[in-house]
Amino acid sequence: MAGLSCSEQMMRIWLLVVNVPLFLGGVLLIAIGIYGLMSSNDYEEFEVSNVNSVSGIMIAVGIVVSTIGFLGCCGAYQRRHWMMYAYSVAILVLMVPEVTIGFYAYVYRGDISDTLWKSMSDSMAKYESNSITAQAWDTVQQDLECCGSDGPESWKDYLEANNTVPDSCCETESDGCGTNVEYNSTALYQEGCHDAVQEVIEHCLLVLGHIVILVAMLQLWGIIFGCCLGNAFRDYQSVGYDLLDHHSIDSSVLTS
Repeated sequence: MAGLSCSEQMMRIWLLVVNVPLFLGGVLLIAIGIYGLMSSNDYEEFEVSNVNSVSGIMIAVGIVVSTIGFLGCCGAYQRRHWMMYAYSVAILVLMVPEVTIGFYAYVYRGDISDTLWKSMSDSMAKYESNSITAQAWDTVQQDLECCGSDGPESWKDYLEANNTVPDSCCETESDGCGTNVEYNSTALYQEGCHDAVQEVIEHCLLVLGHIVILVAMLQLWGIIFGCCLGNAFRDYQSVGYDLLDHHSIDSSVLTS
């Protein structure tokens, strides 16, 4: 019986090494998702719909990932050509939305400005009436060292007191440091948060696009390896069956 070539054996080992942790990672996601669903049952009187949604998504992703990992592991180890073909098709189906998301994130990362302006304007109007919104703005302004959507003066349309900004706009934050101040004071952050936040988002989208493209390239190799091994395993099995048939025929002739 003809065996696998050296390159085919290397591809088989590569698929085993890659898909064993992929399968285990999928099983772990399923376990964490189930744990999240079970834990949320103890707090039904509270709003836990988000936890249930995230848990459900984790279980669904875990099932997909573990199935692909199983096909890759078992197919490579057992030399099942149909599993290799199924593995390649599954990765291809998964790769299409990944590439679409990565392409969208990379190309349209600069088209978030208008949405960000509107979002910031709406949230600034709620600063004094909503503590969660206020805390979010304070965190952004201190972390990114910015003030308002377009500088300190942008707060004048949203705060009742004149010449006042949130204390988080101060370079050295303290209680009341943002009261009765000049908008162009050097004690305040002068950069608007719109540009700072947009820069962070664009950077994150750029990184996301690169990561997705890198993952897609690895998946492409997985598809190629899966198809190559599927063909090799099919030929390997067909040669084996042909030899087995010839052996059976020869045995029957000798016996007769």
